[in-house]
Amino acid sequence: MDNTVATMLGEGVRCEDRGRLRAAARHYQRALAACPPDDRYTRGCLSINLGRVAEKAAATVATFTKRLDVMQSAVSHYAEAAAELADVKGEGVLQRGWAFQHLGRIYLDHNLPGAIGYYRESVRLLESYPYTSRPERVQAQMALMVAVASFPTDSEPLPTADLNTVWQDARLTSSRDIHPMVVTNFGSLLLSFARVEREHGFASLDIDGLEAWAGPTLYRAAYDLYRNAYESDAGP
Repeated sequence: MDNTVATMLGEGVRCEDRGRLRAAARHYQRALAACPPDDRYTRGCLSINLGRVAEKAAATVATFTKRLDVMQSAVSHYAEAAAELADVKGEGVLQRGWAFQHLGRIYLDHNLPGAIGYYRESVRLLESYPYTSRPERVQAQMALMVAVASFPTDSEPLPTADLNTVWQDARLTSSRDIHPMVVTNFGSLLLSFARVEREHGFASLDIDGLEAWAGPTLYRAAYDLYRNAYESDAGP
């Protein structure tokens, strides 16, 4: 990374940290414009930064239509990052995995089944990179389980054995090292599966340690999410 790009990147980070999102986006765009075409790793990382800033900006937009436009911009930046980082070795694999993780989250938030493919590719990349941290790997697996469960099909139901395996891995990882929303969604999924099993007279999923693992605040959020979903499915 040359000095011009590094300087603009640093300015972008400082502005982003201060909540000056438009200024941060301008610095990241200028850094991207100054970045050589063959420096695909830096270009990919800058595109991820632009996607992140766009997501933060979308959260501040009042109208749905404009918020959707800004979020679509974030999707475009993450997709550009994934394209730039294709076949880039080393840490580029990790960054590409996170680009797909961001895409999966946005698609899941907007109830789009394409989330499954993005999360699956993210898991593949993060597991293939030898220096991916355990929390990063486990978080990606948890998010994939939630996505698969959110869009069930007869040809690809969520295997309880896979869910149990991810839960056992999660129990060996501190929930503080995993994004709170992933903990909440995954906890709600575990509660739902455990209930279905109880209703059918068996219990292969041991969730006795869920509350202690998630902590009282996130467990309550997971329980409320599970309860609201169950009451909605039950109907009037």
